[in-house]
Amino acid sequence: MLKVTLRGAPAWLLADDSARLDAAPPAGPIVRLVPGYDPYLLGYRRRDLAVDPEHARAVHPGGGVLHPAILVDGRAAGTWKPARRRGRLDVTLQPFDALGGVAPQLEAEVEDVARFLEEARQQA
Repeated sequence: MLKVTLRGAPAWLLADDSARLDAAPPAGPIVRLVPGYDPYLLGYRRRDLAVDPEHARAVHPGGGVLHPAILVDGRAAGTWKPARRRGRLDVTLQPFDALGGVAPQLEAEVEDVARFLEEARQQA
């Protein structure tokens, strides 16, 4: 394990993953829609590295609830709600701030989640 500093706080990185620190960053922002209770946001005493404290209650309202989140470059940028209507997936986005700069990536992620859920439903 390697000790690193992330956003001014100590963090740990597997030694085998240290080459990633020297890798070129992605061409654009990485956008992901993670479900409620996703391991990325679950099980940490503090989630400040992934969720700004002013938005923590939107993602983690308490009582063990963890809402689906919009992640932009690993940081919570909002929440989302899936709803199946007439055989298709409708996604309601609730961003914390304007997400205009990542609209194409966000649209592609919504389509990818819809495709995944449809395939999972057909296999069930």
